[in-house]
Amino acid sequence: MGVDDIPIEFLKSLGELSMRELSGLCKQIYESGIWPEDFTKVVMITLPKTANVVECADHRTISFISHAAKILLQIITKRVKSKVRVYI
Repeated sequence: MGVDDIPIEFLKSLGELSMRELSGLCKQIYESGIWPEDFTKVVMITLPKTANVVECADHRTISFISHAAKILLQIITKRVKSKVRVYI
């Protein structure tokens, strides 16, 4: 779960209606450039790679963001990649 405490299973269980609403929200965010505050919140946790770590390089970092924000980031990534391919 992300910082919004909404599990992906919940979004999946809502079916097509939720995907339409989420798509509309993503489109609105993409066009306006204004992100909801909940989409910008991230919880970062460091995990030691091995026992008895002392340096920052000995840790890996994971971050938790909302599932809706992850979906939006995937959409934006695909759109940017398709536009960049034209110039390569």
